[in-house]
Amino acid sequence: MNPKQFNSENDFGNYPNTLDSDLSALRGLGVDLCFLPSAKLMYPNGDDYEVSEKVGFSSLLCGADRPGHFEGVLTVVMKLLNIVGPDRLYLGEKDYQQLKLV
Repeated sequence: MNPKQFNSENDFGNYPNTLDSDLSALRGLGVDLCFLPSAKLMYPNGDDYEVSEKVGFSSLLCGADRPGHFEGVLTVVMKLLNIVGPDRLYLGEKDYQQLKLV
């Protein structure tokens, strides 16, 4: 999980952790490898930098009640893309606002 997308430690602590069932589902799909970096690996220097958007869309809809949430999402996505260097990125549409921002 990405602690940078939570407004408080309480939100982070209450977020459902479904890693075991997620990994089981991936195995069932024939996935051989899953990249699971720790927060310490992703943020070795803490809050040295973050990604934000200038238009203000991150502060609308559910972002209005979760200041800093989408900055955390955008930052970790950028970090993951820089580490992995994929040719393609497939995103689900579970969260419309997050999909549009990424």
